[in-house]
Amino acid sequence: MRARHPLPRLPGTSDGREHRIHHAGLHRDFSLQTYPIRWDDIPAFAAICADITEPLPAQEACSSVSSTHRSPSNVTELYRELLNCSDTMIQVSDFQTREILYANRAAIDFAGRAPNGMAGKTCYEFLFGRGSPCPFCQLCGCGETEGQRDVVLSDRCYLMNFRQISWNGRNAFIEYMRDITTARKYAEAELEVRNASFSAVDSALSGGTIIDRLGLDLPPLYVSSNCENFLGYSLEEFKEMYTRQYKDIIHPEDYPQVLAKNRQHTQARPKHFEMEFRFIRKDGSVFWFLEKGTYLDDFQGEPAYLIIFIDISE
Repeated sequence: MRARHPLPRLPGTSDGREHRIHHAGLHRDFSLQTYPIRWDDIPAFAAICADITEPLPAQEACSSVSSTHRSPSNVTELYRELLNCSDTMIQVSDFQTREILYANRAAIDFAGRAPNGMAGKTCYEFLFGRGSPCPFCQLCGCGETEGQRDVVLSDRCYLMNFRQISWNGRNAFIEYMRDITTARKYAEAELEVRNASFSAVDSALSGGTIIDRLGLDLPPLYVSSNCENFLGYSLEEFKEMYTRQYKDIIHPEDYPQVLAKNRQHTQARPKHFEMEFRFIRKDGSVFWFLEKGTYLDDFQGEPAYLIIFIDISE
């Protein structure tokens, strides 16, 4: 693994920075935070390196914390220090009563209360000043023992991971809440740019563009407005055609070939492909077009094909 940018020297005070890391041909974003601590009475630094490219799975996020009470005293102290240095809010509460059993510094700062005010309080009382369980907490109680969901509080968006654990012999839940408001805004802005780019390409084509899942029996992820112009079907009608595997718009003589090619592409996932066949417009007219596909490893969290249709009938 090599860093694209040199990592900074450890500072004398707490520091949080983000870095782009190149690993196994992939680029990922990491948040690096360093904090001064004492280790066996020796001045030292603790470093937290968190992958912020995508949310950390709940089972991985929870496993290290739930084992701290079994660690040697110095390691337990280090874990406690690291948890208190984390920007992620972490709290443990009783599974039945919701009595709060632990909260790290980020959670306490979020609550705006003194740490000694936790005694005898429920998590929703201490953290949110509520007299009843939070709506998203009630959702967590529907038989789930672990999971992940987005939580909106005021004008901020949080990613919450939760898991049922044993805490000093008590049946409990550990919950992590990380502020993803900025990341969500960046993702939405990136999606807007993508859509704008697709629209710019579509306007220059005598055809249309779609981003299709792997397989004709799955709904497309994106359909350009040009598809409505050259096929005569509305976008809503086109998006529903996957339920019949597009039999209504592909010429019956070409359909077996298209179906076979699509299955081949789904299994082999070539980077690029081209094929020609006939479309049937809503008014019954037939025309030839060229389909050009480019494989996308990850579009909105899943593999897909960017497909461009070009009218070649003239």
